[in-house]
Amino acid sequence: MALVAMFMLPSMMKAESWTKEVSTKSEFTAAMDAIGDGVAGETYEIVLTNDVADIINTGTYKPYIYTGRIVIRSDKTDFDEMPILQTCFDWQVEPTEGSPGEQLSLIFENVNLQYRAYNSSSSGQVIYFNGKTAPLDTVAFRNCHITNIARCLYRSVATTDDNGDYIIATVDWLEMSNCRVYDNNISSGNNWFTIYTAQFLNTLTMTDNLIYDIPYSKGIWGISRVSDVGATPIVTFSNNSVFVGANKTLASSGFNCLSPGSSMGYGMQLNINNNIFVAPQEGTRILVNDTCGYDGSTTILNGSNGCIVFASNNVIDTETWTAWDPEAEYEAGDWAYYEVSNDLTPEDAGITSWEAGEVFQNPANSYYYMLTSSTAYTAGVDGTYLGAANMYVDEFPVVANVDIAIDGPSYIDYTISPEAAEYYVGDEITITLNDHNSYYRTFNVFNGWSDGNTDSPRTITLEGDLALTASFTEVTPMIAAFDLSGITGSSSISTYDADLYYNMDVDDTYQAVARAIVNDTANVNSDGTYNYVEGYFQTRAAKFGEDDEEIQMPILSRRTAAVAKEYQHDYAQFEICTKDFSGITFSCFVGTDNNAAKVQALEFSADSTTWTTVATVEIENGIWSELSGTLPEDADDKDIIYVRVIGDISQGHIVTPDTAGGLVDDEGNEDEDAYLATDAFEYIGQILISASTSTGIQEIVADEQSTNSADAPVYNLMGIQVDKSTKGILIQNGKKFVNK
Repeated sequence: MALVAMFMLPSMMKAESWTKEVSTKSEFTAAMDAIGDGVAGETYEIVLTNDVADIINTGTYKPYIYTGRIVIRSDKTDFDEMPILQTCFDWQVEPTEGSPGEQLSLIFENVNLQYRAYNSSSSGQVIYFNGKTAPLDTVAFRNCHITNIARCLYRSVATTDDNGDYIIATVDWLEMSNCRVYDNNISSGNNWFTIYTAQFLNTLTMTDNLIYDIPYSKGIWGISRVSDVGATPIVTFSNNSVFVGANKTLASSGFNCLSPGSSMGYGMQLNINNNIFVAPQEGTRILVNDTCGYDGSTTILNGSNGCIVFASNNVIDTETWTAWDPEAEYEAGDWAYYEVSNDLTPEDAGITSWEAGEVFQNPANSYYYMLTSSTAYTAGVDGTYLGAANMYVDEFPVVANVDIAIDGPSYIDYTISPEAAEYYVGDEITITLNDHNSYYRTFNVFNGWSDGNTDSPRTITLEGDLALTASFTEVTPMIAAFDLSGITGSSSISTYDADLYYNMDVDDTYQAVARAIVNDTANVNSDGTYNYVEGYFQTRAAKFGEDDEEIQMPILSRRTAAVAKEYQHDYAQFEICTKDFSGITFSCFVGTDNNAAKVQALEFSADSTTWTTVATVEIENGIWSELSGTLPEDADDKDIIYVRVIGDISQGHIVTPDTAGGLVDDEGNEDEDAYLATDAFEYIGQILISASTSTGIQEIVADEQSTNSADAPVYNLMGIQVDKSTKGILIQNGKKFVNK
């Protein structure tokens, strides 16, 4: 019985209603999996409790659920505090046909919804029914923060029957209300609608939404592949604020805010009231690609086939939007009936200036908040507000300028969260200092803030303008370093530039580079050997995965082909400028978890041809070992020198003791045939090139020791003359001292 249960597929499980709190990806996916295929009439409520900084990224998640009511929500109603869910739900099965309440429902409340990522092989949707008939009860987005989506928030693509005809299902209720929708349709060439349906809709309601910054969009709602079978849906688009006017590349159809076209059937009723259709900034117009073939019109409605339109109290900026002409539409037979009344100009609604604080809080930074004392707040039907309710505030907040400075090495930087174009009195911000120190490297020591506080990271509630300086003392006189922080996943790269280098805020003189040198296995020599050519590293964001997270490290992997590894190993070559430096030390961490040369060598060359061994280290499988050595004087004060890290094949090899790797048997004996057929994997990470002194400091010692003058020049550890008030470790009269 237990064996049967182990192999039950998600679609075979049943679950009664429940509520589960989740804060991680694994908890979220476990909760979704616990729904099974869902049960009609049951409600499954997933409550997100993760902090804003702790994003749940599900990747592309492929549910088998086809009935039941799924509610994904949080208890945070403030848009800036809502937990972030990065996801793409790409449904595996077709929801079942049934009456409302028996079909699948998807409801999102108080969630910051984002697409997980975008690349050429991914879909770009958050909710995606690809080739699914998808009869649905309810799809709703309520009080959600909707950002960073490449294509669509919701998209369905109808499937076909055996004759190739589209099978059209119905969504009983589709809703987007009280949402902030921005930074969407962000990928070039992805001209999609925010909501794109291939289904009949009984009811579509879009109310109280603030929509802006959708640079490649062709509309808010669109439909495709639906033929006229007499559906008469009711569409309500009311109290929305749509600030569109700077699309980067338009589809040939241009931008149509609502675009049912002729797909929804005769008698569809559209209620379009109390909306604001205005450019995002003064003078902004749709930008038309030269190959677009469209005249640049930005329309509110593209509907035909006998739709019924009721529209009133809409603010339309005719400099950006094409106001509808009901007479022309009606005469052309597009609308069966219309009642369009009381269109308002921006001036009618009090939108008379784009200066910050005049009408909107700050439109240049996409802050479209308006005061409840403004004309627009009572200019709607029966004295109601125009546009979205969530854009009105009783008073504009007071701007608090935040100025953070670093007194220390130029490579130290910081981040402020949440990120914002402006901060205001009362905002809580967290300043995180990126000193690049790690479990393996201590480059510098944090001395504290200019106000005496020593918290790092530091959280502050702004009471006004904030100016702080973070002070650091450099421990290691760094020339360049590779912490490989730019590696975020598995890939292949030919070169990698140093993440840190001396004086990096001035120029890139000391920007070192790592280059992959590999065996040219495509061309074998007559003696069966191979020549070296430039090739590729494989990257990994963290090795070794079984270690605690803080001691894992991103790495560059040299993968020597099995046919070449007994002759020579691929290596990592570093090209380094040491101008004005002496006493050069190169240090890195090396390891393997597969098979590798037992001894890893550090070698130096002045010309990248003749190599001298500087240091070696014998590695153990699955453990990092430091390979470090001081380079010969020939490496001092040069425009370029070369260092390489290479496996020394003369000292033998090691293989993983894990039997799952196939290199050893159950008794731990090495399988020679398996070893000979396996590539060698050698990893390198946390690379540091440092100097004991600079040539400038050596001269200072000789010149200044005898004078011992209080007025003698002061230098930093790099030998550069600085003001005596400079904080950190300084040198005067040939002696070091710390200036705090």
